[in-house]
Amino acid sequence: MPDDTTIPHPGWMGQNMVWAAGLYLSGQIWSALPWPVMHPAMGHPGVGLAVAAILLHGPRMLPGIVAATLLTGWMSAQPWSAILASVAGSALQSLTAWGLLRQSRFHVSMNEITGVIQFTVFAVGFSAFFGALGTGVWPLYAQDALLSELAPEWFFHWVGAAMSVLMITPLVLTFPLWRAGFLKPLRIVEGVILLCLTLIVAWFLFGRSGSLEATLPMVYLGFP
Repeated sequence: MPDDTTIPHPGWMGQNMVWAAGLYLSGQIWSALPWPVMHPAMGHPGVGLAVAAILLHGPRMLPGIVAATLLTGWMSAQPWSAILASVAGSALQSLTAWGLLRQSRFHVSMNEITGVIQFTVFAVGFSAFFGALGTGVWPLYAQDALLSELAPEWFFHWVGAAMSVLMITPLVLTFPLWRAGFLKPLRIVEGVILLCLTLIVAWFLFGRSGSLEATLPMVYLGFP
């Protein structure tokens, strides 16, 4: 990861505006899609984009993340307690991922198994844990909700944040690298095989009538 990610430069304001627009628009598009059987936090792309922005450009991207989260909450008429909790959760998750991966000398190319493991453990697991505390738990805690209500809400937000980081962030981080070699024949064959295997696994686990879908809810569809 670059060493100058904590130092603002002349283009940092423009970068913040671009990322903020992307975060906000992705959230609006995701919310407009019909997800009748899924928790609204499941796989929300804004979470993965926010983590990608921090990993690529460092904490100087926080103003854009905060602005996009505030605007999203305000436009959806959420109470201010929920908006501020979402801001805190999003910022905490992004900073946690950035700090842990920076200490482990993570490289955004993820061209080695070590980098993949670091990303999965720190960015997907630990950072989503802290992010869900803000976005999922605090609004209910402020309303004196019972522990039995807090735990499921935290779990859904943790799974949703983890899904988003797992699916969106690697694509953004590695885009400049795989774009150059995307048209290589072996890359195309590899991509087609992986896509087919993913579709087969998803169909077997979630799509068959009378299969394991009773114990594997649709909220986990993003993991395959």
